[in-house]
Amino acid sequence: MADPASYRPQTGEIPTNPGVYRFRDPHGRVIYVGKAKNLRSRLNSYFANPAGLLPKTYAMVHTASSVEWTVVGSELESLQLEYTWIKEFKPRFNVMFRDDKSYPYLAVSMAEKYPGSRCCAEIAARAPATSVPTPPGPSGTPWTPCCASSRSAAAAPVS
Repeated sequence: MADPASYRPQTGEIPTNPGVYRFRDPHGRVIYVGKAKNLRSRLNSYFANPAGLLPKTYAMVHTASSVEWTVVGSELESLQLEYTWIKEFKPRFNVMFRDDKSYPYLAVSMAEKYPGSRCCAEIAARAPATSVPTPPGPSGTPWTPCCASSRSAAAAPVS
């Protein structure tokens, strides 16, 4: 097991921006992916008091041999990048969607006077950015709501 002090970055070199970080093992494999509003405070929390960490986090920090980060423009971008990297690298210390499920989506009906909302498992199809959402019809419009409904809906990930 590696000593976290051996790969701890200097506090001043970690940015305070939002971003995504990866811990790697001695073989270079990604073992954990995380996101943060403030990379500096989040990464420092792993190294400040290792004895105070939860057992799983303690094991991860002591298994890792390096940490790297990527700065992004917003919290939403960090969520998207984290999700992408978890799917790509399948890190052993991240919680995985083992049954191939995904994040739920919130569908908001846009064609009604008082829009409604409901939770969905996936988006069946997305409308092109220039199109106006219309209810799906027998002719097969480019817009299909993510939930079984006759109303048009816009969907966004639920965080």
